[in-house]
Order: sequence, then C-alpha cells, then structure tokens
Amino acid sequence: MACITALRAAYRGSKRRSITVDGEEWRTTSAAVVRELGLAEGDDVDTDRLETSISAAEIPAARDRALRLLGYREHGSIELREKLITDGYPMDLASRTVDSLLRVGFVDDDRYAALLARTLIDGRAYGRTRAYREMLRRKLSEEQAQVALDACCPESGEYARALELARTWARPGGDVRKLAARLARRGYPVRTCFEAAASAFGLADEQAVDDTL
Repeated sequence: MACITALRAAYRGSKRRSITVDGEEWRTTSAAVVRELGLAEGDDVDTDRLETSISAAEIPAARDRALRLLGYREHGSIELREKLITDGYPMDLASRTVDSLLRVGFVDDDRYAALLARTLIDGRAYGRTRAYREMLRRKLSEEQAQVALDACCPESGEYARALELARTWARPGGDVRKLAARLARRGYPVRTCFEAAASAFGLADEQAVDDTL
C-alpha cells in the first residue's frame, strides 16, 4: 500500500489538485474528483485502483464542469477545452468532452463568435480592432472573428459608431484630443477618432484631425 502524503492546489483558488504519494508527485486531477472520492492526506491507497477510480470519476465530473461553464456563458471549443485542462482534467478527456458537446450543439464556435462580436460592439461599444483582439484572446480563430465582425459591424459603419459614442461622451467645453483618445482606447482607428470627436463638438474635421494621439 501507498500513502497520500499531500493534496495541493496549483494556486490559490485553483480547481486543479496535485496528488503526492509517498512524498512524490503522482498525478493531478480536479478538486471535484478529490471530493467525489473522499481523498485526503494520510489515506492508504493502492495506486492502481486509485488510478482506475480517478479516471472513472473524471468523465462525468468533466462534463458537469463544462456544462456549468456553459450555463454561465457561451464558450468557444478551444476556450472550454483549456479551462477543463486548467481545472486538472487530462488533455485527452477535455478534448473528448468538448467534442461530445460540439456534436450535440451545446458548443458552437460560429454561434459563439457571432454572440461575442455583438456583445463587444453593442454592449461594450468597442471598435472593430479591440473587439477583434478580444475575440482572439477568447481563443477564436482569426477567420471566425473576422466573419462574425463583418456580419454584425462592417468597417463601413465604424465612423458612425464612433460618432454616436463621441456624442454620448462629449460635454460642453470638453477637449477634442481627450475625447479622441478615449475613443481610441475603445479600439477605433486614430483618424476616425479625431473626426468623430471633432464632429461631436461641432467642429470642422480639418480643425481638429491629427494623426498622432
């Protein structure tokens, strides 16, 4: 028999658990599996039987975790897979779990891309550049991000969106450059920012447009 000598989280708040047996790191799994099996430091175990038990418990636990994440918000397939791996589930199990959810339509990258694009553009008032970066950060492909953005907010409408936002933010006596800089931080093109800011203050574009923020 062997003895579990440590059960440690990868970091504070992590759901990943490292199992140490007889003083040596033996395996990682999720906190949910550790709870399900009632594992604790000081337990005497047969490592072969424990491996079988953990592997069996991980299958429903990984699916439950994925469904909880999807219940919170939509996820792309790569993003969801990486979260399961981060939580301590084996890479192959994380991939199988996500693939099964793709097959039944619980995960749909195109649907997620369209929803995320609309949220970033309409909900957060991002320009296309910042929205695009955020979509890549969420593990969508360049093509998925581009297609979704083109569908919900074509480049031809970028100035109109920037102008609407500039008019919302503009205050009497405000500074065009500061307003333009604020728009730029939302991801709008520099020239568009100055033109929209100038128009929001009722100035002619040539009075305020500057290509340097």
